Amino acid sequence: MVAELNEADAQSYFAKVQSLRNMNDVLSHAKACCNSNKQLIKELLQPQGSSSISLELNAQLSNLNGFVESVTALQERTRNTLELVRQHPAPLRCGQFADTKPCDRLVIL
Repeated sequence: MVAELNEADAQSYFAKVQSLRNMNDVLSHAKACCNSNKQLIKELLQPQGSSSISLELNAQLSNLNGFVESVTALQERTRNTLELVRQHPAPLRCGQFADTKPCDRLVIL
């Protein structure tokens, strides 16, 4: 039997994979930005005492820590989803009925 993966299915599969990769890139960039802002805030806090500016900076640092944790969790989910999509690409059809016989080769139409 021949598994047929039509052009539309192949493009849809590629678009899903590309979208997940792009999302992972954006998440990596966001995480890097948050981490650099955290470092900046830590440097600004060095000479400060317990002023109102220090309280505000500590609040922002806490927010950034939460953002980094959220981005890390979202990156993990994105990677897991990408792996699932890679393991189960677009539906293949063998002959007329997909579940009747295993496919022995793949043809992209």
